[in-house]
Amino acid sequence: MTVKSYINEKNFKFAVKIVLGLVFIVSGISKLFAHDLLIIQLEGFKFLNPVAIEIIAYSLILFEMILGALILFKTNRKVLFTTVVTLTVFSLFLTYKILTNDPSTCGCFGNFILASNHQELTQDLVMLLGAIYLT
Repeated sequence: MTVKSYINEKNFKFAVKIVLGLVFIVSGISKLFAHDLLIIQLEGFKFLNPVAIEIIAYSLILFEMILGALILFKTNRKVLFTTVVTLTVFSLFLTYKILTNDPSTCGCFGNFILASNHQELTQDLVMLLGAIYLT
């Protein structure tokens, strides 16, 4: 590997890390301003009571923002593994919504970015590939 290709790969990995971290942070912050969309999604799980839904919603928002910050500032194998697992769960959830023809938006970015479930799944899969690349 030449020095130039090493620098290019290092720059690319840095860019992927920045994008992943910022997407998680922006997603968490946008959910704070429109957490009602997240609440609606969680209400779809009939076995959760309203108190549990609120706790899970705010925990998920906090988790996303912390994970984004960790990706940006303390990237290690544990953080990347957590990122891969998180994106896999998000992708499975969106796949389920698509397969069951659930037309409701996932609320992934609150009201900040309104996208279809197919678009969100595509974004999650691209981010998943980025996280796997960083590992």
